[in-house]
Amino acid sequence: LVKKYGNNNKVNYYNIALGGMGSAWGAENLTSRVGYMNAYYNETIIPDIIYVKFAANDVRVAPETYKNNMSGIVAQFKELYPDATIVLVSGKINNEKTYIYGDNHNNVLAHEQVLAEIADANLNCVAVKTTSVWADILNSKDYEDYLSNNINHANDFWAMVTSQIIVGTLSKDNSANGVTTMYNSAAALRSA
Repeated sequence: LVKKYGNNNKVNYYNIALGGMGSAWGAENLTSRVGYMNAYYNETIIPDIIYVKFAANDVRVAPETYKNNMSGIVAQFKELYPDATIVLVSGKINNEKTYIYGDNHNNVLAHEQVLAEIADANLNCVAVKTTSVWADILNSKDYEDYLSNNINHANDFWAMVTSQIIVGTLSKDNSANGVTTMYNSAAALRSA
């Protein structure tokens, strides 16, 4: 990121999420949440990059419904911010030993595939596939290694790994999706 943007650049972070909500809520309330944000800061915020992640609260949502919800969110963001890059982040696998999350492993992996399909269908949109990585991690670690409450809330290890997956994805060539990433910028510089 430093190679692309340099040192000492100001980064503004705005969070319009509300804990405990799912993608249906996000699709229904996105415009009002953006309005609240703009009112709070007393200016119209124009983001360069938007991260969207609805996961744990959607584990029981059918993939087709999830796709409709997430497609609606992407469409709304594209209408509001046509120049912003949209990054769709899939979720981790929560503790399936609990009654809350049970056997939702395959559903969460299906959601990841849905995000990839949405990204493929939209320019300047990319899917970050964290779910597959967490499924692989579960081959050698247990849920307790990345969950702070042993159920669903992530810990620092999760944050570190997930941020590495995001940066790794944004470092790849995503030019087919119209996404200008560190990889694309470096390739352009090498060919100039």
